[in-house]
Amino acid sequence: MYSVDKRTIAIAGVVVYITLHVVTFFTRVYPWLLFLAVPLLIIGGSRPNIFLQRRRIYSSSRREGLVMLALLAYVAFQFVYFYRTTGGATSVGISDGHYVYKYKTDVLRTISEEEYRMFPNLITRFMSALLANMAIAIVMEIGSSPEGVVPQE
Repeated sequence: MYSVDKRTIAIAGVVVYITLHVVTFFTRVYPWLLFLAVPLLIIGGSRPNIFLQRRRIYSSSRREGLVMLALLAYVAFQFVYFYRTTGGATSVGISDGHYVYKYKTDVLRTISEEEYRMFPNLITRFMSALLANMAIAIVMEIGSSPEGVVPQE
């Protein structure tokens, strides 16, 4: 019987999200690709006996806390960058023959074709940073505990 470590599964999710995030700086990446690693996070982060465990609330080390704080600051930076770049747009569209940023049905402003084509990339960049942050938190939480082993059939 072969077994897979949950930490390894969660690390695979981290690798997928970080790769997607880095690729967004070089080419277009569509947001639906973010769903590729969701099963890895669900399997890697699942803990069936989480309510039965007695744990201290502040069990992580100071170094892990600083790493998570730095990653959270990066995610916040990505959100502010996305918001400032798009002006709070939730979608793009074509109105009267011009590319536009839209919030719900309201047109915010006219944009170039390049901005129109890169909008999905901005969403992917922000969401991949957020999901990578969560995946790294899962990896740090699992640590090297023996309960992270899942039998494989």
